[in-house]
Amino acid sequence: MQLKHSLPMLSFMAALGAYSLYFTERYVIAANSTVSNCLHATYFLVDKWDQDVGVGDLAAFKMMTKNPLYPTSRKWIKQVVATEGMTVTVDRERVQFSDGRIIESNMDHTMGYLKLEPSDIKPVVTLRQGQFFMMGDTRTSYDSRYWGPVEQQNILGKAYALF
Repeated sequence: MQLKHSLPMLSFMAALGAYSLYFTERYVIAANSTVSNCLHATYFLVDKWDQDVGVGDLAAFKMMTKNPLYPTSRKWIKQVVATEGMTVTVDRERVQFSDGRIIESNMDHTMGYLKLEPSDIKPVVTLRQGQFFMMGDTRTSYDSRYWGPVEQQNILGKAYALF
């Protein structure tokens, strides 16, 4: 008689355990730990199983380019603004894309902080297969304008802003 009443509870616990295992294998919660807050969110849900990102998506990635501020292989989240085959033209005031889009984004603050001259920025980048150009939302964003494209193998997953 006792076993009859514990079967539904065991089934529920097994289902809850399986769901928890699925969720923790597929997703991770990421928190913005930088002072600059280059995206307008602090917490993100990252889908580690979905690495197929496109223009407009948020993507979590390992930044493997040597740079003066952060160690390589640090995890980042930025917005994908250009993908393979696109040409990106960067100047201090805006970023233009071969599909006609323009993002007005003054680089003076970050260039001043990094002690960079306009000649230090690569003005035109054509993305090869498996490359993504990433940007943040704010004037303090340290992004692909400064360190170049992100390779597909460094994409950790699609990210979703929670709050």
